[in-house]
Amino acid sequence: MHDVIVAGAGLNGLTVALALSSYTARTPLDVLVLDAADPHRKVSAEMDRRGSAITDSSRNLLSAVGAWDQAEPFAARMMRVEVIDGPAGRAPVLLSFDSGKAGAAASIIENPHLLAAVREAAIRSPAIRILGRSGISKLDHEPGSICVTTADGERHRARLLVAADGRSSPVRRMLGIETIGWSYGQSGIVLAIEHEHPHHGVAEERFLPSGPFATLPLPGNRSTLVWTETEARAREIVALDRVSLGVELEKRLNPRLGKLKDWSQAQAWPLELSLAKSLTTTRAALIGDTAHVIHPLAGLGYNLGVRDAAALAEVVTEAARDGRDVGASDVLERYASWRRADTLAVAATTDLLNRLFSNDNALLKMIRDAGLMAVDRLAPLKSAFVNEAAGFAGRTPKLLNAEAL
Repeated sequence: MHDVIVAGAGLNGLTVALALSSYTARTPLDVLVLDAADPHRKVSAEMDRRGSAITDSSRNLLSAVGAWDQAEPFAARMMRVEVIDGPAGRAPVLLSFDSGKAGAAASIIENPHLLAAVREAAIRSPAIRILGRSGISKLDHEPGSICVTTADGERHRARLLVAADGRSSPVRRMLGIETIGWSYGQSGIVLAIEHEHPHHGVAEERFLPSGPFATLPLPGNRSTLVWTETEARAREIVALDRVSLGVELEKRLNPRLGKLKDWSQAQAWPLELSLAKSLTTTRAALIGDTAHVIHPLAGLGYNLGVRDAAALAEVVTEAARDGRDVGASDVLERYASWRRADTLAVAATTDLLNRLFSNDNALLKMIRDAGLMAVDRLAPLKSAFVNEAAGFAGRTPKLLNAEAL
């Protein structure tokens, strides 16, 4: 019997395991993490070239659970964000956020480095046990617990099961929770580049007819790109030889970065909106991509998972400290009601922005450009946007404010 079983040893699964069992919790919980793959395998850039924008609230949590110190050397601070509607060098900056002055700067890090740091912190935790090659094949509800059976026949019980096994989650299906959503017909092309001039911590989000094109700073004169194209065009770009890919990149990069010196192979990931119809069911809760998949144009995907982890850890550890059942329905409903509005708001906003900007309609372009310029001139509205994106809007979980549970 464990306090909590977490399905999935990826970024979201290990993050919630750390939040539930770290030394910041006065009542650390006993957590078992199960993963169908080997959770100790090295994740290289060849496997995943994506990056994550770590907001200051997410960084607070990662610091509190002992993971940020290892990740920080591989991260670059994003001090300014510029939003442009059109090609580089031929369209003005319509909206900019000086995130350093706003107190809500983000840090950009490549996912393999982030996963390595989170995994190392989980391995060090005496309250976390990680079992690989232990995918869940069956769920049974028993009095006071939920029992999971792995593919090799092992059975484990817990008061609470947390599903964090990804967007196509087998555990979510076993729990009978359906999703709603749609494909965007787009793919996000990701790769890292090295350029001649420093980026000075400036991130650029350009809206092109095919979708957003983001250039995000990495340590040194390096950046990571998130390049949205139709699925068919993305397949063509990924298949390009190195020289041809370099030519396509040169067409799109901002001239202020100078000459393109080096670039990695491109990868493409399908883009979709997917929302679980419920965040909880009997003795189970969903977090991260298992609960919601959104368009990456705002860079909030992993941060939403961190907010889930922080909120769930807070309500569960409070219940444990009071001697209550951590998997009780009233405990889980507190988590669901806390996270529901934020998740829906972010999903709706990113969906609307992608639809509004991923086209070449002249009338829409005029309206959206006027809207961006209006927001740029309204300091209170800009500040509200920054706080929402940074995770500091509304009632903020303690871990996101660097407070102990």
